Amino acid sequence: MKKMGFPDDFFDLVTAIETYYFWHSFSDVLQEILRVLKPDGKLLMVNEMVKNGVYEIKHAKMIKQAHVNLLPLEEIRNMLQTVGFADVQIFTKAESPWNIILAQK
Repeated sequence: MKKMGFPDDFFDLVTAIETYYFWHSFSDVLQEILRVLKPDGKLLMVNEMVKNGVYEIKHAKMIKQAHVNLLPLEEIRNMLQTVGFADVQIFTKAESPWNIILAQK
């Protein structure tokens, strides 16, 4: 994977809004985000589409046509922890497609 043009430990916060399902390699991108985050830096992900989520269930046909790679929230949590993120928190609201994932380096 091509590295971002930033040095190690550069950002306090990296945001990813409605993007993870377009990444070719989820784990590679997470590792690169981890690299550019300062110690105790945070990753904030906001998503409407996750595997088996409210949005996917209502819009399955469109999602299939879009060729996006949806992941379940627990798989996202596990991958974040596997690459080295700590204190991974997932926030959801019943019947809402939106979710927030906050992880710390």
